[in-house]
Amino acid sequence: MASSKASTSIADSLAKSLGAQAQYVKTSWSNLINDTIAKCDIAVGGVSTTLERQKPWEDGKTPIVRCEDKDKYQAVEQIDQPTVRTIVNPGDTNERFAKQFFSHSQLIEYPDNMTIFKQILDGKADVMVTDASETLLQQKLNQGLCSVHPDKPFQFGEKAYLLLRGDVVWQQYVDQSLHLARSTGEFQSVVDKWLK
Repeated sequence: MASSKASTSIADSLAKSLGAQAQYVKTSWSNLINDTIAKCDIAVGGVSTTLERQKPWEDGKTPIVRCEDKDKYQAVEQIDQPTVRTIVNPGDTNERFAKQFFSHSQLIEYPDNMTIFKQILDGKADVMVTDASETLLQQKLNQGLCSVHPDKPFQFGEKAYLLLRGDVVWQQYVDQSLHLARSTGEFQSVVDKWLK
């Protein structure tokens, strides 16, 4: 499994329902599909929906900044300035968004998704635009970082679990597991714990 902190609770629950224990595999956004095919049964944790990735959870791109800069970066036009250092993790939807909308800012590619937010805290970057759910988690984990209007992201996006194509039985099991987690309140409990 590829994973992030907020997703491990649901992933652990899914594994437990199978009488198994989840094992996590470290990957990067640019290697996500290849690592999932080669090493994993499922990828969880902030996977944005694209044509290659399906099964939605609504989300969207929004900024995360040092809290004292929250008012400075409310709009794309405020970020897309030559003096603004915008940081992205290469190989994912954040990079595509930044390259499309921030052509005038100083675009910094930073490959380590685990420490990228520390670059903002340390003053080496000013802003990162990522999924609203990620900004909510990171502001909780990193005192001094604030999510900017996560309830009104710049665009619409969805979240997914990444499964290998063609395994219909596994897809139906995962779908049903998520459906039950939503209906019992377990999913909302995890969201509330990590993102509120």
